[in-house]
Amino acid sequence: MSGKWNYDQKTEGVAVEVKSIWWSYVGLQCSHIMKVKYTVRGKDYFKRVWIRVGELTPVEGNTFIVLYCSDKPSKAKVKNKPLREKV
Repeated sequence: MSGKWNYDQKTEGVAVEVKSIWWSYVGLQCSHIMKVKYTVRGKDYFKRVWIRVGELTPVEGNTFIVLYCSDKPSKAKVKNKPLREKV
């Protein structure tokens, strides 16, 4: 591949950890980091997502859409808007 991944599959993932942080880098400020667990063909994967200041803060148990590369499921992107919120 030429440096770009083809996120051609999707599944659901669950936020298993949300930590409060304060991090700033060249104008990018993040207030939380979230760890999302998703499963592909029976194997669990984890993806970390930086939550910017001002974005809705997720909680553990929220469900998200995860787009991943069918050739390498560890390469994934998480849609930041939750599908379902934990009540």
